This record gives sequence, C-alpha cells and structure tokens, in this order.
Amino acid sequence: MGIRVDFLIKHLRPADIDAWAAICKPRGQGTLNQWLLDSLAMSQQDIDAVFNDWAKLALVDINDPNNQAIFVKAAQEISQLRWKSLYDTNYSSIMFFTEPLIKELSYVASSQTGDFEFDPSETIPLVVTINQLGQAPSVQRGVAGASLKADAQGNCYHFYGLINATYAMTAKQSPEQIRRASLSTSFAEQVFNRASEDATRKSVETFFGIRPKAVATLTALTGAAPSADSLNALLNNVGTAPGSSTTVTVPAAPANGDLTLVQNVQTLDSYIATLTALVMYNNHPAPYDLSDKTQAAQFVTDLANARNFVVTGGTVKAVPMYLPMGEATTQTLNKSTTSADLHLDLLTALFGALNLPSSVLTELDGILTEISDSLKNLQLSYQDQTQTLNHFVSFYYLTPVEGTNPPINQMNVEFIYLQLAQSSWKASVGKSSVSHFTLDMTTTRTTATMSAGIVAANTSSIVSSLMQLTGNDATQIANMTKVKGVQT
Repeated sequence: MGIRVDFLIKHLRPADIDAWAAICKPRGQGTLNQWLLDSLAMSQQDIDAVFNDWAKLALVDINDPNNQAIFVKAAQEISQLRWKSLYDTNYSSIMFFTEPLIKELSYVASSQTGDFEFDPSETIPLVVTINQLGQAPSVQRGVAGASLKADAQGNCYHFYGLINATYAMTAKQSPEQIRRASLSTSFAEQVFNRASEDATRKSVETFFGIRPKAVATLTALTGAAPSADSLNALLNNVGTAPGSSTTVTVPAAPANGDLTLVQNVQTLDSYIATLTALVMYNNHPAPYDLSDKTQAAQFVTDLANARNFVVTGGTVKAVPMYLPMGEATTQTLNKSTTSADLHLDLLTALFGALNLPSSVLTELDGILTEISDSLKNLQLSYQDQTQTLNHFVSFYYLTPVEGTNPPINQMNVEFIYLQLAQSSWKASVGKSSVSHFTLDMTTTRTTATMSAGIVAANTSSIVSSLMQLTGNDATQIANMTKVKGVQT
C-alpha cells in the first residue's frame, strides 16, 4: 500500500479509531495481519489481542494533553519491542497517524524511489521519540512532516527525521521564499556531507599511495561550492555583525561528563554555523560589505533567518537526530521601557523562565551589551521601514538527569528567534536612559535536548567536513563566531 509493513511496525500507530480500522482490519496479501502471520509466525489469536490493545489506545483522545503520558508509555513499549526484535538503535520515533495521513503517505510514497519529504496536507498530531541514552522522551505535536525513504517499488521503508513545525516565518516571507530557503539548506547539507567523503578519500589515497581517479566534484553534484575564504569571511562576520549568538553554561565544579557535553556543543554549533554560512553563500554569493550600512543590516537579517531555518526548518536531516525538539512557542512583547531598563526587560523575556542564578544573568547581560554595541557601531540602515531587526539565540545549559546518583547532567538548549521592531531598535539607540519608548518584539522559542552520544559518534565526520570546507576545526570556528561560555 506504499508503506512497508516493517516501517509501519517501527514508526506508525493509529491516532484514532478510523486510522486503526485502516491499519488493522484489512486481510490478505500485503496487509499487516498477513505479515504478522507469515514473518513473525504469530497466531491469529495473538494478533487479535495486539490489535485490540491498539484499538484501546486509538480510542483515547490524542488531542487532550492530559492523555500524553498514555501515548508516551505506549511509545516506550513499542520502542523496547523494536530494539529487542528488530533493530537496536539509539532512538525510536513513533508517529501517530490519522486515516487521511495514512492514505496520503501511501499515495505519495508509491510515486517515490529513494529519499523524499513527506509534507502532508495536515499535520501529524503527535510524535514521541524514545531514546536509550538516559534522556527524557521527546514529545512533539502538530509536526509538519517527515524525511523518509522509499524502495524501488515505491514503498516507504526508512525514517530519517521530522520536518519540524517550529520554523518561524517573518511576515514578508512568501511561499516561494520558503521554497528557496529549503533548497539552499539542502544544498548546504549536500556540500557538507560530500566534504567529509572527500576528506576520507584523500586520507585513504595518501596513506596507500593510490593515484586518484577523476571523481565527481562538489560543483557538479550540488552547484557552485564556495571557497574556504568565502566561508571564513562569512563566519568571521558573525562577530562583527551578530545576527546570531551562542552561549553555553560551563560549571565551575563539573560533574562527570559535563566537559564532554560542553565540547559537544562546540562541535555541534560549528556544524550549524558552517551550514548557515553555506546557506547564506548560496543565496548571496557576493561578499557583504559591512562598512555599508544597508549591507550590514542585510547581513544581520540574512544570518538570523538562515540560522533559524537550518535549526528549525526541518530540511537538514541530521538536526532532529542531534537535537530532538519540542514544540515551538511564539510570544509577542509590547511594553513601555527605557534604555536603562531595556536589558533587564530583554533578559527577562529571553531567560526568565529558566530561573538562572543572578551571576549567570550578569554574565548574559555583559554578552547582550557586547552584541548591542556591535550592532550600534554598524549604524544599520534598512531599505524597508517595516523590516525587523532579527537575531537568533542559542543558549545551551546543563540540567540533571532525573534519578541519577551520582548526578549525571544532560545538555538542554533554548533556540530563540527574536524579531525586534525597527522602531524599537532606533528608539533604544537614540533615546536617553530615562526616556520611555515601546519595546515591540516577537520571540519564537524551541527547546531541545542534545543527543550527546549521537553528536560524539559523528564528531570525526563533522570535523573532517569543517576542515575540508574551511581549513578550521570546531574550536577555531567557535572562536570565529564568538561562542561564549558563562560560568555556573
């Protein structure tokens, strides 16, 4: 039916009783019932018992947040069975599909071979990701779709990751602009992945003294790949014209494994920064002249938007693997303030919910001042007076894993896409410390927990790509993009 049964077993469950009927009622060749009889040698009585359990779950209201624990428990049981009987992986994602979603995936997959994006007409109501790394389950609602793979017969059989419904579009972004952003991000990921392959090939050829044969180039495969100088110019500009910023908490008395987590952040953020630079280059190959006020403003906006799309746009398949994300929440702030109170208002809006120690807030205030001063020095000039000053914040912080003794920490991250009204920015620069003005901004926040084991397992490949593309390792790129550490 366009969906292989082993894929259904691993990744799909009915979200309601209509979906249950579509999955469990059919009999005969190619059905789930027949596969269980033939492949797992289950008796019909046992199959009926399993289907009855699925029906009980399908009758639970999936849209009621009070029932979430029921679906998480079901996903945990499914994952444990999958790891025991099918494939032992670090992660297991269970998507709860309605009947229309099942029919749409079957239809879409039947015309596909290889990788494809399943971007259905309705959102996936619930996705639960269970892991074997000691982290809490990830629960996402209203997911936009998934990155999948179909076999030669047009049957969906492999799950890469989710297309997260967390990307925040600015008011001026049309569907065509979103399409181009998605293409640019796909270009960036292809270039990055091929760079690692090229680095490995060169290493093997050098070691064994093999004379290299002609191979397909990056340009032939993915379009015009940038030079290392072009990428490094973009990365260096991040500190001068900060459209994004990354901060990580570093404990003064680290618990076991903490410093490795911090080092993983450095690797992961350098990966994201380089993908962002590739996206920016694809959209704007000519160098930005930051001495030009209009181009400086454009760079800041392009950087924030590209980084937001790389992290939350759902196009980069590896991002959900490294950073399983929750739902995005958007808030609008419109309040009277003064230049003297502005930093406190911003810090409260961005980090107030995290209950950070005052010492950390003081350090964050210093970072905010540095960013603000850098932007003021550029004297940004916008051609469109309705355009917002955008900034993308990545704030990584350690939290204890519940029930561990001695305590073991995990690395959480708050991704915050900030859109500040141009009038508020101009007022904050031009007003005296006691004059009141309106702080008008929108923040879109997405929380994730870093999959430390997966990042660590892929560090060598990531660093190989970084070196191949830029000539710099993760530490050097983190210095270029001004990644900051605050002590806790």
